[in-house]
Amino acid sequence: IEMGEALSKQYTLASKTNDSVNVYLRQFCRELNFYSPYPVRVEVLMEEEINAFALPGGRIFVYRGILQKMTSADELVALLGHEASHVTQRHSLKSIMREAASGVLLSTLFGDINALSTWMLSKADEFKQLHYSRELETEADTEGLSFMKKNGIDPKGMLKLLLLLRKESEQLPAMMQYVSTHPDTDARIMNVHSLLKAGDPGGQNARLNTIFEQIKRHLGT
Repeated sequence: IEMGEALSKQYTLASKTNDSVNVYLRQFCRELNFYSPYPVRVEVLMEEEINAFALPGGRIFVYRGILQKMTSADELVALLGHEASHVTQRHSLKSIMREAASGVLLSTLFGDINALSTWMLSKADEFKQLHYSRELETEADTEGLSFMKKNGIDPKGMLKLLLLLRKESEQLPAMMQYVSTHPDTDARIMNVHSLLKAGDPGGQNARLNTIFEQIKRHLGT
């Protein structure tokens, strides 16, 4: 948690935020149970990147660019479920530790949170673009689907999100950033297809839809 907080301060200081969007985004999150041992906190960065990323300890950042492309609340739930799974499964922490192991002696930093935090802050920009393996991305998608079902949200929203990302990757060079950090979109679509079942929850969540509309309305301000 301390690692994530140290990094998150760097991102919020370096990027433009929007208090109104964050208010509604937090309302949106309060309607969901993240089933996480960490306090999940989500914030929007008002930049045009079509991206999102998770930090150790529960901090999740979502860029305006990807929110602008979404058309439904269940796509946002899918994105949050995916990124929250990176947190609960400690994918981001493992990736950061691999980065540390390749750049410094972990034996020197382990147990010294100040030294580790200092090293992490020096590489803050790199941690926004952590690369996960295909296996970790598939695990996050699968856990994200479970998260949606537990919350009574139509899990087909995950499929809609992945199809959106694939479509945008074919049209916008900026999407290559998301594709590079979230690889194998086609394989992930096939995996999600295989996991969807006829008895999965469907329908609309009126409360989430209303809040989602407010998020979209305030993105341009």
